[in-house]
Amino acid sequence: MILTRDPYGLETESEVFHFARDTNRTPSTYSPTPSDTFAPIDPPSGGSLKLLWSPNDPDGDPLTYDLYFAPDSEKDEVFVSDLELIADSLAAAEYSVQVSAGVTYYWRPVPTDLWEATQDTTGLKAWRFVVGEE
Repeated sequence: MILTRDPYGLETESEVFHFARDTNRTPSTYSPTPSDTFAPIDPPSGGSLKLLWSPNDPDGDPLTYDLYFAPDSEKDEVFVSDLELIADSLAAAEYSVQVSAGVTYYWRPVPTDLWEATQDTTGLKAWRFVVGEE
Protein backbone atom coordinates (compact mmCIF):
# COMPACT_ATOMS: atom_id res chain seq x y z
CA MET A 1 0.00 0.00 0.00
CA ILE A 2 1.14 3.55 -0.76
CA LEU A 3 -0.03 6.35 1.51
CA THR A 4 0.34 10.03 0.64
CA ARG A 5 -0.45 12.89 2.98
CA ASP A 6 -0.75 16.56 1.98
CA PRO A 7 0.08 19.60 4.18
CA TYR A 8 -3.58 19.84 5.26
CA GLY A 9 -3.67 16.33 6.73
CA LEU A 10 -5.62 14.73 3.90
CA GLU A 11 -4.52 11.21 2.97
CA THR A 12 -4.85 9.05 -0.10
CA GLU A 13 -4.08 5.34 -0.39
CA SER A 14 -3.37 3.24 -3.43
CA GLU A 15 -2.15 -0.20 -4.34
CA VAL A 16 1.50 -0.84 -5.08
CA PHE A 17 2.20 -1.33 -8.77
CA HIS A 18 5.17 -3.17 -10.22
CA PHE A 19 6.60 -2.46 -13.64
CA ALA A 20 9.17 -4.56 -15.42
CA ARG A 21 10.96 -4.34 -18.73
CA ASP A 22 12.49 -7.28 -20.52
CA THR A 23 16.27 -7.48 -20.46
CA ASN A 24 17.74 -5.28 -23.17
CA ARG A 25 19.68 -7.27 -25.74
CA THR A 26 22.83 -6.12 -27.52
CA PRO A 27 22.55 -4.80 -31.10
CA SER A 28 24.86 -5.87 -33.92
CA THR A 29 25.62 -5.18 -37.58
CA TYR A 30 26.06 -7.48 -40.57
CA SER A 31 26.10 -7.53 -44.41
CA PRO A 32 28.88 -5.01 -45.03
CA THR A 33 29.12 -3.28 -48.40
CA PRO A 34 31.74 -3.50 -49.70
CA SER A 35 31.92 -7.14 -48.64
CA ASP A 36 34.44 -8.45 -46.12
CA THR A 37 36.89 -9.88 -48.65
CA PHE A 38 40.35 -9.65 -50.18
CA ALA A 39 38.88 -9.67 -53.73
CA PRO A 40 39.54 -6.17 -55.09
CA ILE A 41 36.67 -3.80 -55.82
CA ASP A 42 36.78 -1.30 -58.66
CA PRO A 43 38.13 2.11 -57.65
CA PRO A 44 35.18 4.46 -57.15
CA SER A 45 34.77 7.52 -59.35
CA GLY A 46 36.20 10.54 -57.55
CA GLY A 47 37.60 8.33 -54.77
CA SER A 48 34.44 8.49 -52.63
CA LEU A 49 33.04 5.13 -51.51
CA LYS A 50 29.82 4.63 -49.57
CA LEU A 51 30.10 2.10 -46.74
CA LEU A 52 26.79 0.35 -45.97
CA TRP A 53 25.75 -2.16 -43.33
CA SER A 54 22.59 -3.80 -42.02
CA PRO A 55 21.53 -3.14 -38.44
CA ASN A 56 20.17 -5.75 -36.07
CA ASP A 57 18.57 -4.92 -32.74
CA PRO A 58 16.65 -7.88 -31.30
CA ASP A 59 14.45 -5.46 -29.32
CA GLY A 60 13.70 -3.17 -32.28
CA ASP A 61 15.28 -0.16 -30.55
CA PRO A 62 16.55 2.78 -32.63
CA LEU A 63 20.31 2.62 -33.20
CA THR A 64 23.22 4.99 -33.67
CA TYR A 65 26.66 3.95 -34.88
CA ASP A 66 30.28 4.73 -34.16
CA LEU A 67 32.33 4.05 -37.29
CA TYR A 68 35.91 2.80 -37.10
CA PHE A 69 38.11 2.88 -40.21
CA ALA A 70 41.79 2.62 -41.18
CA PRO A 71 43.91 1.81 -44.24
CA ASP A 72 46.41 -1.04 -44.44
CA SER A 73 47.70 -3.11 -41.58
CA GLU A 74 50.75 -5.19 -40.88
CA LYS A 75 48.70 -7.58 -38.73
CA ASP A 76 47.19 -10.92 -39.75
CA GLU A 77 44.00 -10.11 -37.82
CA VAL A 78 42.68 -6.59 -37.38
CA PHE A 79 40.28 -5.69 -34.59
CA VAL A 80 38.09 -2.64 -33.99
CA SER A 81 40.53 -1.55 -31.27
CA ASP A 82 43.21 -1.23 -34.01
CA LEU A 83 41.11 1.26 -36.00
CA GLU A 84 40.46 4.99 -35.75
CA LEU A 85 37.04 6.33 -34.78
CA ILE A 86 36.12 8.49 -37.80
CA ALA A 87 32.45 9.24 -37.03
CA ASP A 88 30.27 8.86 -33.97
CA SER A 89 26.54 8.81 -33.24
CA LEU A 90 25.62 8.26 -36.89
CA ALA A 91 21.85 7.90 -37.34
CA ALA A 92 22.04 6.15 -40.73
CA ALA A 93 23.63 2.78 -41.54
CA GLU A 94 25.90 4.33 -44.18
CA TYR A 95 28.88 6.65 -44.46
CA SER A 96 31.05 7.86 -47.35
CA VAL A 97 34.85 7.70 -47.13
CA GLN A 98 37.68 8.71 -49.44
CA VAL A 99 39.73 5.75 -50.69
CA SER A 100 42.74 5.25 -52.96
CA ALA A 101 43.48 2.57 -55.55
CA GLY A 102 45.67 -0.32 -54.46
CA VAL A 103 44.98 0.06 -50.73
CA THR A 104 43.41 -2.38 -48.26
CA TYR A 105 40.98 -0.79 -45.79
CA TYR A 106 39.58 -2.08 -42.52
CA TRP A 107 36.33 -0.86 -41.00
CA ARG A 108 33.48 -1.69 -38.67
CA PRO A 109 30.41 0.15 -37.41
CA VAL A 110 29.59 -0.39 -33.73
CA PRO A 111 25.89 0.08 -32.89
CA THR A 112 24.44 1.52 -29.69
CA ASP A 113 20.75 1.31 -28.89
CA LEU A 114 18.42 3.68 -27.08
CA TRP A 115 19.26 2.02 -23.74
CA GLU A 116 23.06 2.38 -24.28
CA ALA A 117 23.56 -1.32 -25.07
CA THR A 118 26.48 -1.69 -27.47
CA GLN A 119 28.65 -4.43 -28.91
CA ASP A 120 31.70 -5.33 -26.89
CA THR A 121 34.57 -4.36 -29.17
CA THR A 122 37.07 -6.54 -27.30
CA GLY A 123 38.09 -9.10 -29.90
CA LEU A 124 35.58 -7.78 -32.48
CA LYS A 125 37.19 -8.30 -35.89
CA ALA A 126 37.24 -5.50 -38.43
CA TRP A 127 35.80 -5.97 -41.90
CA ARG A 128 38.14 -5.39 -44.85
CA PHE A 129 38.06 -4.51 -48.53
CA VAL A 130 40.71 -3.91 -51.16
CA VAL A 131 40.46 -1.14 -53.75
CA GLY A 132 41.86 -2.45 -57.04
CA GLU A 133 44.40 -0.66 -59.19
CA GLU A 134 43.15 1.86 -61.75
